Amino acid sequence: MKKAIKWLFPEKSKWVDISCFDRAGKYYLIQMRYKIESHKKEFRIAKMGFINDFTRKPNIYDNVFSKLQTG
Repeated sequence: MKKAIKWLFPEKSKWVDISCFDRAGKYYLIQMRYKIESHKKEFRIAKMGFINDFTRKPNIYDNVFSKLQTG
């Protein structure tokens, strides 16, 4: 039974932030995680929100990447 559960739900790493990008004011975050046994990678794009002020873009990117380095 344990083998079946491990096969259906393999252990995976935590989501790691890869990059940020914006599309028409909507900010997105690309994240990656991998299976512990096979190192098969899995990606997702998470929405961060809509910001109408383009001058905030560098601050948002800096905050995301500073958490990447510390966390």
